[in-house]
Amino acid sequence: MNKYNFHAKVWLYPGLAAWHFVTVPKKDSGMIKKLFGDIAAGFGSLPVTATIGKTS
Repeated sequence: MNKYNFHAKVWLYPGLAAWHFVTVPKKDSGMIKKLFGDIAAGFGSLPVTATIGKTS
């Protein structure tokens, strides 16, 4: 399992769907793309388990 720890604001996609996103810092996003880019889905999305506060 790979872990990346960073602080970011959650933002809501301004379309009809209620998608929530965070912008991953450049240093982490480059490594994630290098390691997992070949399995990324639409718009570069990857399945993750995220923890915000005490909620995962």
